[in-house]
Amino acid sequence: MRCLERATDYKSRSDVFRLVLIGDVHLGNLHTREDTLRQLARRIKEEPNTYWAGLGDYCEFIGKSDPRHDSDDWADWLFERDALRDIARAEYERFLRIMEGTGDKCLALIEGNHEAAIRKHSECDVYSAIVDGLKCKAGMLRLDHRGFLTWRFRRKQGSTWTLRFYLTHGSNGGRRPGSTANRLEDLANQVDGVDLVIQGHTHKAMHLTPTKFRIGKDSSETVPIHALNIPPLCGDMIYADSKDMGALALGWQELVITPDKERVQVITEFI
Repeated sequence: MRCLERATDYKSRSDVFRLVLIGDVHLGNLHTREDTLRQLARRIKEEPNTYWAGLGDYCEFIGKSDPRHDSDDWADWLFERDALRDIARAEYERFLRIMEGTGDKCLALIEGNHEAAIRKHSECDVYSAIVDGLKCKAGMLRLDHRGFLTWRFRRKQGSTWTLRFYLTHGSNGGRRPGSTANRLEDLANQVDGVDLVIQGHTHKAMHLTPTKFRIGKDSSETVPIHALNIPPLCGDMIYADSKDMGALALGWQELVITPDKERVQVITEFI
């Protein structure tokens, strides 16, 4: 697995940072909340201490040979002549236009199963196109399906505090919330020394806090791990209807981080 490191300097003890988690957008689907994605992109660009990480499935990327393909699920703009010549390209270029100017505020990008499937079956590497298109000057963004992110906060004439993330698109299914909760706990138990475990894929919003003992200076410490499953920005797909799947809450999650207090709060916003 790949490992990424980012460092952010700050001046005041009261400084607060936000990390917006964006994934399961499925841009190109008729039911994607593109308006919400645009609002999040504007926030990331305009708010000084707001960053983002991508958890995969940024666009629909369902080709005509895919059994899930159904043009009744297409967004209106995909029926334009130029888009029909190369649907996958039209989708990721639209995503990049929306997210333009946020590359240097992106900490990491995960590849989703929709990006992986079109690469495998159509030899179209849309994930690399998105990574390259964001043009991040601060360093590498690519984590592929899963990987680690270390984010260090450094206060001038002060101490350094580090957050460690395990990020994955996810792979588990199941219709009941218990399957998602069990998988989140499994992921938290797979890795050592992380503070946050974050996945997408299931389209089920969830926040668990599995807690572990860690070695301290004089005695052990009790450390909660934030285990998150992010909500989607797309729902009511025809494929989901055909499988009699239930309704899902749309939205996004973000972290509110106060480095000087070594505090992480999780906010889930529903649309």
